[in-house]
Amino acid sequence: KRGHCDVWLMGLFGLRTTSPTVANTEDQVVPMQTLFGSIDEQQMAAYADEALQQYDAKTVKDSQRKWRSYSEQQKQAILDDGNQIYTEIVAVMAFGPESPKVQAVISRWRHHMAYFWTPRLDQLQGLADTYVQDPRFKANFDAFHPELAAFMGKAVSVYVRRHRVS
Repeated sequence: KRGHCDVWLMGLFGLRTTSPTVANTEDQVVPMQTLFGSIDEQQMAAYADEALQQYDAKTVKDSQRKWRSYSEQQKQAILDDGNQIYTEIVAVMAFGPESPKVQAVISRWRHHMAYFWTPRLDQLQGLADTYVQDPRFKANFDAFHPELAAFMGKAVSVYVRRHRVS
C-alpha cells in the first residue's frame, strides 16, 4: 500500500469556487476554472472506498475525520484556496519548475495538503506522480491547463529534492 491517499483527496477536491473570475498576470479578468468540478456524494463514497482498499486505512480515516470536522464555510474556504493555488501555479508556469515564484506556490500547495493530511516528502512526490500517471487526475489537471499535470510533477520533484537536502 502506498502511504498517500490521493484517490480520497480526489474526492475531497471536488473543487468549486464562489468567485467566478480571477485576474491573470496581465491583470485581465478571465474565467476562474476549478480543478475537479463538482463531485457528488456517491462519487466521493466510491473514492473513499477505493482509497481504503488501496492506501493506509488509518491515513484515509484520519483524513475523512479531519474533513468532517470542518464547517461548511471552512470547507468552502479550503476548496477556494485550493483552486486559487492551482490558478497561481498556471500563472507562473512560464517561469519554469525551478523558479522561486513556482516553488513559493508549490510550498503553499504542500501546506494546503495539511487540511486533509500531513504528507511526508515521499508522499508529496507520490501524489504529484499520480497527477501524471492516473488518467482521472491527468484529465482533470490537463483540462485546467494542458500542461498542468506534467508541470506539477516536475515542480514537486524540485521541491522534494530541495527540501531533502535542507
